[in-house]
Amino acid sequence: YKFNEEYISGRGGEALLKEILFHCRHYDWYAWLNILNRRFLLDNGFWFEDSRLYEDIFWTPKVLFYSRKTGYFDYPFYVYTFMRTGAITTRTDLKSYHDKLAACQYMKDFSEKNIISARVRQKLLGSIHQVYSALIIDAVYIKKTYGRTEWDALGRLMCIWKYSDKKIHH
Repeated sequence: YKFNEEYISGRGGEALLKEILFHCRHYDWYAWLNILNRRFLLDNGFWFEDSRLYEDIFWTPKVLFYSRKTGYFDYPFYVYTFMRTGAITTRTDLKSYHDKLAACQYMKDFSEKNIISARVRQKLLGSIHQVYSALIIDAVYIKKTYGRTEWDALGRLMCIWKYSDKKIHH
């Protein structure tokens, strides 16, 4: 691939998120999918929170939204295996449950605060449907194990599932 500087000039904000969400075959919010300028991160105070699971969801949309020179390659350079033993995606405990809940709430708040277009907001929320789906499964386990679950919070976030492009088939 030949790098073309013109490809990345002046792109960011809602326009970049719209391009990624509507025109790319697949995108996940993993931080390691991005190559970033260190000065941009330092100048904007973009850091990962200590001890936070699913920190990518808190960080990546914000970084892409506030960037002003960004390119996206819809080509896989890295393969990630889901549900491998020991992976974050296989955890079912209170910490994981609360961090998934916080990540979903953050994405909802971020999209309402920053995204102007309802279509982009809906697509952004739908893009984290896997986290929300795992959260619902975890809620059943947490209810059985600890006797509590934040059903009201889960209900307020149901728009994530509603806006997902992925449909569940029985």
